[in-house]
Amino acid sequence: MEIKNYILAVLVALPLAGCVNVEPEERSFLAEEHMKLDPYPLDAKFRRHLYFSREATPGGYGADPTGCGCN
Repeated sequence: MEIKNYILAVLVALPLAGCVNVEPEERSFLAEEHMKLDPYPLDAKFRRHLYFSREATPGGYGADPTGCGCN
């Protein structure tokens, strides 16, 4: 029974470990180019284009669903 309580305590505390107050002077660092989720947006756009051209599906990005690669 103790192991269940320990696991439950860890699962409850884990999401709280990521909560942090960001100071105003730190926000400029977090807004830099290398901190984005996708630091190479043109490469990602090209990969999405290749994917939905090959798979004949837009992949949830909302463009040309024909799959012919002519968009």
